[in-house]
Amino acid sequence: MRHQTNGSAFFAYPFSLGLRYPFPPFISRFFELIGLSYAQTMPMVWRVLMVPDQIKSRHCPDLCIEDLPIAYRLRSHGNNHFLLFPTSKNPLILKATKNEYQWQRKFFFVKRDSIDGGFDLPVRWLTKANFRDLAPPSAESQPKIKEVYRLPAAERTFSLHLTNSSQKSSSEMPVPVINLEGFQLNELDSYSSLAPIK
Repeated sequence: MRHQTNGSAFFAYPFSLGLRYPFPPFISRFFELIGLSYAQTMPMVWRVLMVPDQIKSRHCPDLCIEDLPIAYRLRSHGNNHFLLFPTSKNPLILKATKNEYQWQRKFFFVKRDSIDGGFDLPVRWLTKANFRDLAPPSAESQPKIKEVYRLPAAERTFSLHLTNSSQKSSSEMPVPVINLEGFQLNELDSYSSLAPIK
């Protein structure tokens, strides 16, 4: 996939989970701190981020992205795509590591001047990133992560039936989970049709 100076690439995968752009503040903060392109982000990352977003809204209002390096590190996974790899044999977020097939074949480009914050999105891909350096934990991070670990497993498990803020747009309107075949972004006024990677 070529770098786009006047456009930004989006994979369809996060939208198939019910996310809408602009992404929820908790998830947006991750990309703001790391400088990772959405197109570099493997499906696991979206799944991992959606669950803490839910936990933050339900149980731990002080939870922040800077706490997550206690439990995860960023790891490159070929072609400069990144995933969040657990730092423990007991992952903080459960059932977030399943394989996804063909996710790279569905993407589109959006003109930067057609979306909020478009000109702030990365132009070039990262080749390396240290999660702890880019989002340094505080003295309170370890206790907050321990608090999350104490939650029931069901609260820490990824599910397509999440009903928290991760499935809401910036206007806080509820959005149903959708199929890729019917996927569209009503908020965006300029994007190409889904196209296979060549």
